[in-house]
Amino acid sequence: MNTVETHDFKRKWFKYIGYNPHDGQKRLHFPNKDSASFFVNICGRRYGKTTAAFREAEFIAAQPNKKVWLVGLSYKKSRLMFREVWQDMVRQQPHFVKQSL
Repeated sequence: MNTVETHDFKRKWFKYIGYNPHDGQKRLHFPNKDSASFFVNICGRRYGKTTAAFREAEFIAAQPNKKVWLVGLSYKKSRLMFREVWQDMVRQQPHFVKQSL
């Protein structure tokens, strides 16, 4: 999937899930530099960094044959992100989940 297709699918996914990122979060979700390997989001408290991170994880997890790791600065933050992803993708949308052994 090229960048334009990815961004289009991501916009549709966010609309489906009911997530409306603010302008700063949109810069993280929809970067306009194809040549950059990494993006650093430097922001203050209550900016929505954790929300943006778990929404990005949901987007990847919604694609076939993808695995996602949720890593935070603390167990508490990682658990919060996992709980949100679980709520959105398993409890509200159980048809997304495929059990594997």
